[in-house]
Amino acid sequence: MNIEIDETKDKTLYLAKIKFRDNTVIYDFGNEKYKVFATEYSHLNFNEGEYYSKDEIKKLVDLNYEYKIKKYLFKLLNKNNLSINDVKASIYKKFGKNDISKNVLKEIIINEDRDIRFAEEYFEYLNSQNYGKYFILNFLKKHGISDKIIENLEFNNESEHNKCRTFFESIKHKYVSSNYIKQKRKLYDLMLLRGFDVDCIVSVLDSLKIDEQSEYEKLKKDYENYKYKYSSRYVGAKLKDKVINALINKGYSFKMIYEIIAELEEEDAYD
Repeated sequence: MNIEIDETKDKTLYLAKIKFRDNTVIYDFGNEKYKVFATEYSHLNFNEGEYYSKDEIKKLVDLNYEYKIKKYLFKLLNKNNLSINDVKASIYKKFGKNDISKNVLKEIIINEDRDIRFAEEYFEYLNSQNYGKYFILNFLKKHGISDKIIENLEFNNESEHNKCRTFFESIKHKYVSSNYIKQKRKLYDLMLLRGFDVDCIVSVLDSLKIDEQSEYEKLKKDYENYKYKYSSRYVGAKLKDKVINALINKGYSFKMIYEIIAELEEEDAYD
């Protein structure tokens, strides 16, 4: 007995049109369209007006996915400010780290010149914006630039010191409302974050002069504030200790604290 086989079974996708456009071919299945590079056309066996199963168009689906990755990759490669690591990260973020995306990245040769150009451009830019050596090094390593390329970049002590001082001059009035020690500490932290060497920072900060009168006024104000704050819970020597500790923690010198306390207590004695 002959058994008839329905060769159209599961072939539910109808290829309505094959369109050629520029360097691509579009396979139009109505609700689904797949675009591939024209170079793939001769390797595919699809004809207009026929039905195909999803299994049969699996290769077409993969080629369409590959086309999208390559199109996006070429767009990224036209941007000079991206490192090789940045390009790969962008591809994996958008398309996932799968066999197709990895094969595309292997197929499209990304020359080391891209990383050299990236390193040189950002080295020049970050130096011009007064970033320190360690910020620049961390920035380049974060973007996947190799030690071999980084070693060709030249840093010198004089340049680092000049950048450090220039940056200091731009921020030294940032914390004038703070007392001298606190101001110096905050400026130190900012300069450290900017990537400068500790010795360079200390050297530059030594030029920060204390305004004795301003420091006195700030200390006097903070003394009164802390005294008022703790007076509801403490009295006598206990209150005095709490106020002194609070002022020390805020950065005032031990000597200046005792001088102003003595002065203010003397004033209170005459009131």
